[in-house]
Amino acid sequence: MSTQTVSLRLLLTGNAGAELRRIAQQNQRDTRIINDMQRLGIRTQRQVHQEIRNQERAYRRLRASGVASANDLRRAHRAMREEIRRLNGELRTSGSLMGKMQTAGAIAGGTVAAGAVVGSQIKPARSYDEQLARTSGTATYGKGMTIADRKLVKVELDKTVMSAVRGSGGTREGALDAADTLIASGAYDLASVKEVLGVTQRAAFVSGATASDAAAVTLQLKNFGLSPDQIALGQDMAVGGGQLGGFEYDTMAQYLSRQLPLAKAAGYGDIDGLKKIVALNQVAINTAGNQDEAGNNVVNLLQKITSREFAKQIYKQIEPQKGDPTDKGGGLLWGEYARQQKAKGVDQIDAFVALLERQLAGDSQYQALKKQAGNAKGQEAKALYEQMSQMLEGSNLGEVIADRQALMAALAISTNGAENERIKAGLDNAGGTVNDLHELFKGDEWATAMGRQQEQLNINYGLYKQVNEQLSGFNQSLGGFMEKHEGLATAAYSAGLALAAIGAAGVVGSLAGGAGAGAMGGLLGRLGGGLAAAGAGAVGTAGMAVAGGAAGGYLIGTGISKSIEGTAASDAIGEKIAQALALFGNDTAQTAIESNAKYDQMIAEQQQTKQKQEQMINEQAQTKQIQSQLVSQQGVMISHLSAIAAKPVPTFNPTISIGGRSTAMNMMDEIGKQSKRGKYGPYR
Repeated sequence: MSTQTVSLRLLLTGNAGAELRRIAQQNQRDTRIINDMQRLGIRTQRQVHQEIRNQERAYRRLRASGVASANDLRRAHRAMREEIRRLNGELRTSGSLMGKMQTAGAIAGGTVAAGAVVGSQIKPARSYDEQLARTSGTATYGKGMTIADRKLVKVELDKTVMSAVRGSGGTREGALDAADTLIASGAYDLASVKEVLGVTQRAAFVSGATASDAAAVTLQLKNFGLSPDQIALGQDMAVGGGQLGGFEYDTMAQYLSRQLPLAKAAGYGDIDGLKKIVALNQVAINTAGNQDEAGNNVVNLLQKITSREFAKQIYKQIEPQKGDPTDKGGGLLWGEYARQQKAKGVDQIDAFVALLERQLAGDSQYQALKKQAGNAKGQEAKALYEQMSQMLEGSNLGEVIADRQALMAALAISTNGAENERIKAGLDNAGGTVNDLHELFKGDEWATAMGRQQEQLNINYGLYKQVNEQLSGFNQSLGGFMEKHEGLATAAYSAGLALAAIGAAGVVGSLAGGAGAGAMGGLLGRLGGGLAAAGAGAVGTAGMAVAGGAAGGYLIGTGISKSIEGTAASDAIGEKIAQALALFGNDTAQTAIESNAKYDQMIAEQQQTKQKQEQMINEQAQTKQIQSQLVSQQGVMISHLSAIAAKPVPTFNPTISIGGRSTAMNMMDEIGKQSKRGKYGPYR
């Protein structure tokens, strides 16, 4: 009788939340498959083994009862043997199916293990490579370049990005985002991006802003009229404004990119105009609840002063004074007034605030509130600004600026003139702000750790490029196979999920001792001398394991499944991974360890069941042997009896003396008479 013992060890390592969900879904599918098998009359091995035990128990009860004849025992034994033969056939069929599934799982195990390594090591390189490809595709679109030349631009863009990161700090992905923002705008190509990417990346690094926001500021600085040589000074002013006031660059950058185009439409430009807009943001926070509100207030004010409705309301609501431009109707012409003030060095916002103050000069209540607000702080100042805004909204000036956010920005300038001048004076000396902060930060541990991480990712990407063609070929081949054999691929993937953790051996070879390191060393040999040398030179044996995992995910999966699958080394590696993670509080790893213990217990029970089955089979064989001996002995006895029966019945007439006379007596007749009378009863 053949038996099947299936050992399935499930080890989940790393960030495996998604894998657990997929395995849970697969368990549901497996349950449905078992239910379908039962509906189709296909029983599981447990059910078959249970029926075998039932047959054996029934036979033992029959044998122990002592009431069955030899023929009954022979018939029962024969029936039991036939039933067991049939059940064993069913077991062999299911065992064959299980063997096929194990083979498919072993094949898929390498694939899934490769996927696990890809997810942890190759994924960052793959994502970066994709982003590089898309950005370089945008940069070379419509240039009439060949595919080969466009691929060279991708290589050059990678060098530009890493140069910016090494010189200015930050991350590769951030620098690439910044480059993509600049190139996608159409205002920069790859050559001109090189001139400003480092400055942009440095501003993001020292301020904590996202690189894409800093790039948006760089783009608007160019549109605002700053030359490439002035971009650095423009970023210095924007970052320095946050140092002088309370509106930090990491938030202000999001609004500067919206404010500068509006400011340009209002007549602002160049370095001097930028200084005024940055200072306006800093004073606007005094009448706003937070930095975002301050930024929006400035945006709304810039939109309002350039609108037709604003000019129309100025004409209707503001009483012109001597020297103000008017038309035949006697109304003040805002456009002409703004140009007059510009000629005097007064920008539109300052010109409007001057009109506002002129209109309110005779309002004693407003002037008193304004004086109090200039000296107040916190909630007191907020309450005073609220009263002032309500006064303005209730007057004819409320018709001029019906937008409350724009009104609050105008109030901030009107009531914080001294602070506005202080900030603008400070911005005159803002040159070098970004570089000084970079020098201050670059030696700190967090900054050096960031730089080290970027270099590691860069090495990872270099290794990824070395196996890029092989990975692409592998993906295409596997994708084609799955497309043609969808059913088998589904089953193989399901089985392979349980083996996925084997692939993680490549990144923790040192945990498993010499066996794990040796296995990885062999795998690294397949990746090529250059790759192995790069890994060995960088971080030694353990580093080689990491480098191999990063560069050859699919080779690792295949190599491990061929070289250590099913061995003690693979079990030791997997368990050490889970134990190490469990020590660091990884709930998934702890669950995996507990699951392993349960699986080990199940396997031990299977082994015990197997031993009991073998013992029963031996007992059956012994019973069969005894029965054969009994049958043989019965045959001998029957043979002897037959031989005796074939002989003639012996007769004799003994002579007995009765009363001194000898008489012949037929014994058989006498026996017959006694039989008729009965041995103990009267003659009948």
